[in-house]
Amino acid sequence: IFFRVVWLSSKMILVALRRSIGRLLLLLLLMVNPVGAATDCSKSAVDIVFAVDQSGSIGATNFAKLKAYLVQRVNLIPFSDGTGPRVAVLGFAGTVTLHCDMRFDKASLLNCIDQMPYTGSGTNTPEAIKQAGAELTRANCDPATRICLIELVTDGEPNLGPSHSLNPTQLEALTLQYATTEKGKRTIINAVGLGTSTGLQARFLSGVASAPSQDHWARIDDYDNLEVYASKVARTCGLTTGVDCDILPVDTVFALDQSGSIGAANFAKLKAYVAARITRIPFSSATGPRVAILGFHTTVAVHCDMRSDKVSLLACIDQMPYPAGWTNTPEAIKQSGAELARAGCDGTARICVIELVTDGEPNLGPTNALNPTQLETLSLQHATTEKGKGTIINAVGVGTSTGLTSGFLGSVASTPAGSHSARIDDYDNLNRHAMQVSKTCGLDTAINCDILPVDTVFVVDQSGSIGATNFAKLKEYLLKRISLIPFSNAAGPRVAILGFSTEVTLYCDM
Repeated sequence: IFFRVVWLSSKMILVALRRSIGRLLLLLLLMVNPVGAATDCSKSAVDIVFAVDQSGSIGATNFAKLKAYLVQRVNLIPFSDGTGPRVAVLGFAGTVTLHCDMRFDKASLLNCIDQMPYTGSGTNTPEAIKQAGAELTRANCDPATRICLIELVTDGEPNLGPSHSLNPTQLEALTLQYATTEKGKRTIINAVGLGTSTGLQARFLSGVASAPSQDHWARIDDYDNLEVYASKVARTCGLTTGVDCDILPVDTVFALDQSGSIGAANFAKLKAYVAARITRIPFSSATGPRVAILGFHTTVAVHCDMRSDKVSLLACIDQMPYPAGWTNTPEAIKQSGAELARAGCDGTARICVIELVTDGEPNLGPTNALNPTQLETLSLQHATTEKGKGTIINAVGVGTSTGLTSGFLGSVASTPAGSHSARIDDYDNLNRHAMQVSKTCGLDTAINCDILPVDTVFVVDQSGSIGATNFAKLKEYLLKRISLIPFSNAAGPRVAILGFSTEVTLYCDM
């Protein structure tokens, strides 16, 4: 059972109330539902079309905030050349205009956004999605080699006025039809609803968004919160989680420690972990996900070369021996990079990942020319070389060895280290870890309440400094959190709520 306590203290609330209680609640959502770094979408071969609502209901002031949001998103993208990230921007009101065609020149994009006019009039959402897809096609975004993404940002339901042949309901249906067409091409659609319009419903936004819809649509009531939102999603291709790494062109090399300190029983659990990871990957062809597996002890061996055949991979894992021996971590990292290079993973058209799983510090015994400290240094050198090629490195420490430090794991791992390194003390927890990270390219995804038994106690401040109005908003936050939890039975997620002021009261037991 995972135990999680969420503290909503008056001190935290007073600090966060600089702008509004709305921003506070959004920040709380970020704290309790952290965004997995997963694939850094901003560094991938990704094409993004921002489809931005310019209708009359937004108003010039809020449209300026929308443009500031686009500026911030563009500023957070590390553009390089045509093989890296590219961005296009279109605006829609009664008609649709492509203001910035697909490009990777940041200065040009920023200037283009600055020149975007506020047009007012209707909300032609279906045509916006259709034209966004057309721009991806014109720019040769091929989902086999690039991530193709549409981000729709709108404040209301589709509406072209009373004289138009299609009413809002029919325009919604047409929007969903066009969205389905684009998603059928493997384009990711993120749908962002702005403002408080009751006509713009969650059902519509989630219908437009890619699956799982909860990861690809969001509602932001206050335009001032767009700044927080931009920082939240700048490195992802989704709105609440990272990219589903399993469906992208990703090559993963699992580098598994086979040293004597692990033991045969625990090595069997390591093999079961990799088997669980592979079982969850939807292999398709050589253009989709591929996996290779190497083992390391005193020496390093590639046991399963890069392939996309699940049956073959599982058979290969089953045949992996446990030779024991020492821990040649630097050579494991070096050979993992060599296997990625041999398989043609260059970090531009494909995502290249090394997952190092080890139970201790590098050590080749007392007779080796390099001691453990020197081997650590060599490991970091090889890791730096691979990361310099654009390879993501995830470092997983298993067991309780004090020689394997978080500092070493964090330095081997890609940045941010908190997203790409993990420590799992108990080998029996590897299966949970497999479920947690199986759909990401990182290690720090939030606990998936759908599949893990999690008990949450919300500890809610009821003190006088909050005030009745803000406390009502805190209760709304709790209702929203609870409505998003997929309760099933006592074996699944459970929740309790207590309030505290001078005294503490348990209002809802588990």
